[in-house]
Amino acid sequence: MKIKLMPEYLCEPLWIYDEQSGIPRNVTPEELGLPFYLVQAIRDHDRDFQATFDAVEPWCSGFRCEYRLVEHWRRGVILAQEIANAIPGDLTVEYERTGEVSEDSMPLTRRRSLRAA
Repeated sequence: MKIKLMPEYLCEPLWIYDEQSGIPRNVTPEELGLPFYLVQAIRDHDRDFQATFDAVEPWCSGFRCEYRLVEHWRRGVILAQEIANAIPGDLTVEYERTGEVSEDSMPLTRRRSLRAA
């Protein structure tokens, strides 16, 4: 199973990929059966991202400060690791950051693969 934590405006931040077609489906944290504390942390992370949306001028949406953007990414990496730890079995969890900042601030993606013991 492949799960991606990828905040997008006006939808859930989690995507699960069909194993045969590779087509992603937007899912809620509750659908994945995640613990309450992790659902809340994902919702908080997404709320921070959604707050950057400018409905009047969507092209102006985004974090206004590089520090806040990088902190958002760092929290996303941690959340992806916690998601991987919370779901038993074989899976890959990816975090895809959004926005732009200097390339040397953080890797583009972070992956965590777990195998059943």
